[in-house]
Amino acid sequence: AGLREGVGAVLVRAALFALELDACERTLEAMPAPGGAEVFFQQLLAWASLRYFQGRIDEALELLDGAAAASDDRRARGWCAYSRALMLWLDGRDSELAEPVERGIVLLEDARADSRGALVTAMSAGIFSRLGRFAEAESALTEAWARMEELGAPRLALELDCIAAWVLAERGHRRDALVALRKVEARAERGGYLFIALLCRAGAGRVLLELGRCAEARALLEVLEGDIRRLRVLGMSRAVASARRMDVLTVESWPTRVEPREVRPGVAARQRALVALEAARRGDEVLALGLLVSMESLVEGTDFALERALGHLARACLHRLHGREVEARDALASASRSAAEGGVDPEVVPTLASHVFTDRAALRASAPVDDGGPSGAAGVVVLDARRHELRGAGRTVSLARRVLPRRLLYALASQPGRAVSKEDCVRAMWDADYDPRLHDNALRVHVSHARGLLEGMEARIVFEPPGYRLETAEGFVFVTV
Repeated sequence: AGLREGVGAVLVRAALFALELDACERTLEAMPAPGGAEVFFQQLLAWASLRYFQGRIDEALELLDGAAAASDDRRARGWCAYSRALMLWLDGRDSELAEPVERGIVLLEDARADSRGALVTAMSAGIFSRLGRFAEAESALTEAWARMEELGAPRLALELDCIAAWVLAERGHRRDALVALRKVEARAERGGYLFIALLCRAGAGRVLLELGRCAEARALLEVLEGDIRRLRVLGMSRAVASARRMDVLTVESWPTRVEPREVRPGVAARQRALVALEAARRGDEVLALGLLVSMESLVEGTDFALERALGHLARACLHRLHGREVEARDALASASRSAAEGGVDPEVVPTLASHVFTDRAALRASAPVDDGGPSGAAGVVVLDARRHELRGAGRTVSLARRVLPRRLLYALASQPGRAVSKEDCVRAMWDADYDPRLHDNALRVHVSHARGLLEGMEARIVFEPPGYRLETAEGFVFVTV
């Protein structure tokens, strides 16, 4: 029985690596009843992995949750939490990632430094990078590489290099990520590790679309989808669907808002570029210009050529809205140049231009009615550090002579939604070290002044230890110097 358990476990792992799902299921069904908790746990993870690959992710998650609820073993509950986080990451359900990955890490902190423990560390790096927590991702990668050198595990090396390539992509290093993904895919193909090969191919397709190399990406993803159908690993089809959402030419609808807390450079730049372009198409000049200014520091280098082209298209759209045809043509030419510099497919800019441009009369008809208010669309709040102005709720507030309140607002707006400590507030306002006897009362007074400036706008300052936090609506834009 022990021999059958051991051989069966090896066969199951080999079948999962090679995505031989039928062989994996037959082997699991033929294995004897588990002789101990460890064997039972290994079989549970194998069944959950099988169900995920078969496209039955809800069943896989139910298996993990049921086992975790029924177990008193800290390590078993940790592996269930980690496996849940991994499946959610592969499935693109980013909003559900943070809790299970942190729970898994805490529960597995004392796990043996074997290949599975190193795998937790490696996969955690990918999940942390998806959440924009890059310092933690780099620390996890460093630790995983150190463990891999101790273990000398070639399969773990493939997994780790695949995750490292995904981290590069999340950090906005798109071309480097593409090169790394293709190298790992070739190694995985040679080693028969098809899951990693398919995962690398999905990542490469996504990166190609982010770079604007749409034709190449579509061809790659079409072949990948065929392989997924042939292997019947339907769970991987979600990675293809997620990648295709990066195609600016075929996506059904562009985003209409940005996530102010988004720190991943590629995602933040793409959001701002597309929302600015859509705002320009609708005639919302305030929102479009605010976003274009806010993305300038994000779109340097050839990795972001498509985002720069989208920005030029938005400006061209705004010029046409006001009848400035010469400037519109210049902006269109700039969009084409930016696209060409980054190797974007030549049809991308003309296709997008035909989508967003209508005749001038139609553009004017789509523009919002000007009621004399300087703030643009309802719900938009613009904090402009270049002009020292606060715009929103149909009014403009000059901050030119309100030095301390504006410094406070700028400090809070640089981290919207996050608490800024009293120490950092004082440093921003007075360039001094915080002393509660000197600064607490003055800080409260200027917070009150800043709240008055925001009166009626969709933004407010709230006290949250250890300091203050700026709550903003979706239309908030901070224009930096």
